Formats: sequence, C-alpha cells, structure tokens
Amino acid sequence: MENDEDFTWNLDFSDWREYDEHPIEPQEKVKIGNEEGYVCIRCFDFYPYAELNQPNKTFKCWSCRNGFNCF
Repeated sequence: MENDEDFTWNLDFSDWREYDEHPIEPQEKVKIGNEEGYVCIRCFDFYPYAELNQPNKTFKCWSCRNGFNCF
C-alpha cells in the first residue's frame, strides 16, 4: 500500500478542451426539405434560419450555450 506522501495528484487541466469548441473546419449550412439552417454542434438538433453564433464559425443552440441540455 502506498503512503500518501508517495502519491501526488496531477490536476492541471490547462490543455483540456471541450470536443466541440475547436472543430477543424467551419460548419456548413444544411438544407432539410425547403428550410435551410444549421445543426447544433452539441445536441445535433436542426434549427431552420439559424446563423453561425460561435467565434469558431459554428452554431450552438441557445439551450446548449446556456447549459440546459444534458448531452
């Protein structure tokens, strides 16, 4: 059994990034039926008439931006 003195925690999360905040390419518009819009990069719901609203040229719905989706 290890002593507490021998065990150290590495709690440096400075290099951690959320998976959907830095996509490789800007998001493209989607057409479903007669409507054009974007799919939320977090919950994948389609929003007609939506526009890109993130600094990295992606769309995130209001619920996901404000932490109301659990996905």
